[in-house]
Amino acid sequence: MKIGVDLDGPLFHFTEAYLHFHNRIYGTSFTIKDITEYDMSRRLGVSHEQHGKDIFSFFDSPEFLAIRPFFSAIKQIRDLAEEHELCIVTARSTTFRERTAVSVERYYNGCFRGIYHATDNAFQLHADKSEICKQLGLDFLIEDSLRNAVEVMEAGIPTTLISRPWNKQELLPPYLRRTRWSNIQQVIKKTLVRSNNY
Repeated sequence: MKIGVDLDGPLFHFTEAYLHFHNRIYGTSFTIKDITEYDMSRRLGVSHEQHGKDIFSFFDSPEFLAIRPFFSAIKQIRDLAEEHELCIVTARSTTFRERTAVSVERYYNGCFRGIYHATDNAFQLHADKSEICKQLGLDFLIEDSLRNAVEVMEAGIPTTLISRPWNKQELLPPYLRRTRWSNIQQVIKKTLVRSNNY
């Protein structure tokens, strides 16, 4: 199969690293448990515009350089890469293409065939994830945003959510599962069985 994986949230502790940065800049003390919405600017109490500027600054910060992967993801990704073709589909801007590639190669060496960015270097969304997934001919997507997951599912591509604080309270539509990395292979199989039967 061709499997797509979101980058920030499923593969890397992006939000945790960003919160360290935000807390240092603003003198706050937010933790990952406070981020119960995908749009964290609302939880952090900053405007969407300011949050965008802060994200840009974050990529040049020591906190970004210290970003870590989910170690449970590394093992599962390596196992999946032995049987399937994997790629990354991310909303990160192409402005950070090189930094993104370095991080991915450092921890997921050789597991992904490509990294596809949904946002261009002007920070404009140039393609929905569902469009990218269709263009790539993906058979499955691993995501952490409920909105993105639903859009991709509506495009006919089975999807699962990696459980994160911002999607734990969300009511899931039929056939969308929420899981941890340790169960990902079982969930992929069950999701595909359901998709083929309905």
